[in-house]
Amino acid sequence: MTVLTQPLTGALKRVLFHYHLHLVDFTQIGHVFKVKCLEGIYALKKIKTDERAKRLLYMRRKFNALPLRTVPILHSMEGDLVVKEEGNYYYLTPWIDEVPFSDEKKVGYFVDCLAYLHHSTVEMEPVDDTEKVVRCVEAIKAKWRSYEEWLTAFVYRAEHTIYPSPFEQLVLAHYNAIIQKTEQAIGAIDKWKEVAVESPMQRLVLCHGQPSIDHFICDNRGAQLLNLEAATMDTPCLDIAAFIDSLSHSSVDLVKLLNIYEMSFPLRDNEKDLLVAFLHFPAAGYRTILDYHHRREQGRELETIRAFERVHHVQPKREELIQVLHKSNDEKDSAQD
Repeated sequence: MTVLTQPLTGALKRVLFHYHLHLVDFTQIGHVFKVKCLEGIYALKKIKTDERAKRLLYMRRKFNALPLRTVPILHSMEGDLVVKEEGNYYYLTPWIDEVPFSDEKKVGYFVDCLAYLHHSTVEMEPVDDTEKVVRCVEAIKAKWRSYEEWLTAFVYRAEHTIYPSPFEQLVLAHYNAIIQKTEQAIGAIDKWKEVAVESPMQRLVLCHGQPSIDHFICDNRGAQLLNLEAATMDTPCLDIAAFIDSLSHSSVDLVKLLNIYEMSFPLRDNEKDLLVAFLHFPAAGYRTILDYHHRREQGRELETIRAFERVHHVQPKREELIQVLHKSNDEKDSAQD
């Protein structure tokens, strides 16, 4: 994660005034500010929309009902949990110093915590409107198709550039593979839809929404979840796939991680089929290309190439997990026959 130190701003001073805190210095880490005040050190998170601010407050109540630690949100002097300033929304939490763990251990702890979150919040919802399932699948497919179309336009422009950049040349080399994976994802989710519309019930769980080890802190009292404003009730596959997409080192054993998860919360057959569809879709690859497109003038060529290569190197692990999920369902089908 890139850490940038910026000069003091009046906006942050005005936000912290609501907490009667006096700003000394700050460091920006993404949308989070590590603010050093005369009264102590805090984390100030910026939210851009009113909708996300409302979702944060709603989901905070759901998380607080669980025997699961989350970083507490501090009240302003007016009693508000979210403060609005210049069209943005902010909330304040204590700054927590982590106990150092290797990424491998932290990933395992997070998966166990995610499984516990899902297990503790599972709800059964009747599938009484099959058209809703169809509309949901069609919306996902339309989104995936839009990525395909955007990438095709990106590649077309690169091919007709006299001197494509090194990153553009890398994307050109992987274009067909990315499109093939997208089509596999679309085919897999169509296959899942055929079974889903016949199922009387579906499982919903409280999903974190942005699961990654960056949103998970281990201190001397245990583990805590961060960044809850994207939380939602949805299929557990949403969180599992998003977490796998967040991993960027090829040494991670995805099969082992799924085994850790299923020790607390085993997936159902149709959930495994849906997870396969999400795993086929090359979300991390698309995100890296989009990031390059939006920030290509910032001298990040080498950094983006390395990020794309990390995504590519994790792909064999994803394929291994897909095969394990297929095998698991095939064995159950054979046993039933």
